[in-house]
Amino acid sequence: MSEADMYQGIAPVPQQVPEPAGGPPLYVTVPAALAGLVVALRAGRMIKKRMGGGSRLEERGFKKGGVADDRAYTQAIKGMRRMQFEELSPEQIEAARRRRRREVEKDALPLDLEQIELPENHPFAVKKRLAPEEEELQRSRLSARRGLSAEDMRKLREQQALADQMDAEEEARQQAARRARG
Repeated sequence: MSEADMYQGIAPVPQQVPEPAGGPPLYVTVPAALAGLVVALRAGRMIKKRMGGGSRLEERGFKKGGVADDRAYTQAIKGMRRMQFEELSPEQIEAARRRRRREVEKDALPLDLEQIELPENHPFAVKKRLAPEEEELQRSRLSARRGLSAEDMRKLREQQALADQMDAEEEARQQAARRARG
């Protein structure tokens, strides 16, 4: 048998090409495509808003300088209720300023029990003087640090005084160390 016969007897084997991969599954591609579409639409809107803003204003009656012409202005306020006010004289203005100044001064005064007007049939408030201890208790309850009792306020003041003293001592030590170095 010759070499040529050997090659002729072998049937050519077709090359097997592997199947191409089908890509990512649908549960990945569909949400990714929708997200891409949303991003593209938003970007398009932003670009359109930046580029086409002036023409819409001009259509509504605004000039290029940003000021509306009289026709557009009158059309815009056509449905508004307009009210005419009479001009006030300088004396009326000054009298109003004096009244307001008195009100502000009255509001700035410290509030006392005698200044408060209580109705006679008030369900729980009564006008009577408290004992000095009760008055101090009420003032501590109404102080800026709400929720702390008088005892807690006293302790807090003591701690603050101690902290101030310690700060002063530390400052004195630092100054003495600076003087010793320099």
